Amino acid sequence: MAQATGLLSRSDAVLVVVDVQERINAVMADQGHLSRIAVLVEACTRLGVPVVATEQYPKGLGPTVTELAQRLPGPPLVKDTFSCAREPTVRTALEASGRRQAIVVGIEAHVCVLQTAIDLAAAGFQVTSRTMR
Repeated sequence: MAQATGLLSRSDAVLVVVDVQERINAVMADQGHLSRIAVLVEACTRLGVPVVATEQYPKGLGPTVTELAQRLPGPPLVKDTFSCAREPTVRTALEASGRRQAIVVGIEAHVCVLQTAIDLAAAGFQVTSRTMR
């Protein structure tokens, strides 16, 4: 486990982008979060920090917002649990990264972002979580 210094290391961090989807995003009053998340994704990509993105029930909530989806290094992983850490495909991707610092970002802080951060911390990750509003 990474030493909890509060500092992130690009060699130990992974970015987790949680459910920034069309139908969830449509109800957000301020859309400024999209550009901030996009900058974060681009910065992590350029720094060699892996990016893992998710979509919660895309059939009902729609795909990842196009502006963001175009910047992701790969397709989002589909999940049907609130916490990304409880979805086997996401957990496998995070473990495969070999990283132990998780930067968790999304727009639905009270459910999916929060539960992901709690579960990743319980699994030994050093978690930095931000809502991008």
